[in-house]
Amino acid sequence: MQSLIRRLRDRFNVSVAEVGSQDLWQRAELGVAAVCQNHSGADRVMQQILSFIEAGGNVEIIASHSEIY
Repeated sequence: MQSLIRRLRDRFNVSVAEVGSQDLWQRAELGVAAVCQNHSGADRVMQQILSFIEAGGNVEIIASHSEIY
């Protein structure tokens, strides 16, 4: 997970933290925060992040949730 977190930070300039399921070795929950100028920019960044994670092949995304403030 640390490698993935580091790659996400470097590639997308976002804040990333492991926020849940730390006691399970086969599961992780990541929180990602990005500052964007508008709603569509935030959606685009999050979609790129999800695509990047899926393309890596090591991780399976079973759920995602986004909130825009």
